[in-house]
Formats: sequence, structure tokens, C-alpha cells
Amino acid sequence: MKVSEQDFFYEVNYSGSDLSVKEVLAKITTLIQPDIDRLIKQLLPEKIEVKYIIDKKTFLPIECKIKAKFAYFKDGKRVDSVSLDEEITVKYSEINEVEEIIIPEEAKDGKFIEDELSYN
Repeated sequence: MKVSEQDFFYEVNYSGSDLSVKEVLAKITTLIQPDIDRLIKQLLPEKIEVKYIIDKKTFLPIECKIKAKFAYFKDGKRVDSVSLDEEITVKYSEINEVEEIIIPEEAKDGKFIEDELSYN
């Protein structure tokens, strides 16, 4: 990991492929989509690059970029014809400036459909 100081922000960079990254990405991904756990176990990170930019004055995040390349394994063997390349950019703005959120009554009284959804 490398931290550099710019005029108005700090930049934190990581590049690598060690297995600790796989554990962190697996936890984050599982929080976003719980049923993806089986797929995560079949992926091995080949290359991960993370750039995190933090405001120098407030220490609030400004931007995060993640580039990742994963190899796919089935029954313990690598499948060369399948890989996962992803690139994610997150930009933060208007932090703590959210106005009141009012949930409409029809949403409060709506039918809960989570059990009807299938991620398989």
C-alpha cells in the first residue's frame, strides 16, 4: 500500500493479488448480494488495484476506484475460458447534506416480495 500527499487530498493506492484481498472483497460482496457466496468461492484474484482519495482538510472520502481481475475455478480446476474483469468507480458528494426522507404510505403498506425473489 502506498499513501501520497497531493495539494488538497491524500491518495491511498494498493496493487496486488494476495489472498487477504479476496477475504475483504468476499465480505463486501456478500453484504451487497448475500446469495453470491458460492460464486465468490470459485474466484481467485489475479490482480487488484484500489485507489482511494481522501479530502486533506475534512478526511472525508472523495473517490474510490477499484479494478479487479479474477480467475474462475470449477471443481478445483481453473477454467481458462472464463474470467471476471471489473472496474468500479465511486464518487462521494454532498456528505451529510441529505434532506428529510419521507416514505410514502403506499410503500409502507406495500407487499413484501423478498421471499419471491430468486438470485439463482
